[in-house]
Amino acid sequence: VTEFNNLIKNVSVNIFEIETEIKKSEIDAEIKNLKTQNEDKGIELSRFIEQEENKLSEKEKNRAENLKTFLAKHDKKESELASFKAELIQKAGKKNKKKNPGEEEKSGETLKQLQDIEGFNFRNKFEDEKKKFQREIREIEQKIERKEKEKSKIGNEQEQQISSLNSILSEKEDKSKNKKTEFSISENLLRLPKIGELHEQGNQKYLAIEFWEDYEIGKQEIELFNAKLCAKP
Repeated sequence: VTEFNNLIKNVSVNIFEIETEIKKSEIDAEIKNLKTQNEDKGIELSRFIEQEENKLSEKEKNRAENLKTFLAKHDKKESELASFKAELIQKAGKKNKKKNPGEEEKSGETLKQLQDIEGFNFRNKFEDEKKKFQREIREIEQKIERKEKEKSKIGNEQEQQISSLNSILSEKEDKSKNKKTEFSISENLLRLPKIGELHEQGNQKYLAIEFWEDYEIGKQEIELFNAKLCAKP
């Protein structure tokens, strides 16, 4: 029983270990794939930042030159840009249209030129795109962390299963030992006669023999069994 239980224990432990290694290998493959995705996304982000920074630098350079030309045309300094823009907005408003129709139209055209130069805020768009890349990278990193925890949990579960199995097998082994009984032959148990048939009637035993040739042996046997010799009917 002990050897059988030990065999079951070893086989079961090996099965647990094989299953655990298979699960860990599968998770390792997933983690490796996620890390590759993370590296690729990081490279993609670096390229994006480099390319967009170059584009932004060029756009900002062109805008600065156009703005400088615009201010020179209207005989304004860069420090006067905010107040000049506010003035154009006021003159291009509906209230000034009735009072000074020509001035309103001219101011509106000048304001549109300034707005075209200032244009769309590409820096904000760049920052939004960069944050999107960073969120995707963080999501991949979180997946890797969850897979690492899952892998660690598999090892702990395997140890608990093996411990539980060992406990069950040990308990069964103990019960088997407690139930184990030994078979022995009592020393007081009488042997059977060498010949004939032994019968008992009342308190008297009889050894019945069938052949005359057994008579001498029969006389020896009846002394051992405290019996009387008789012929078998």
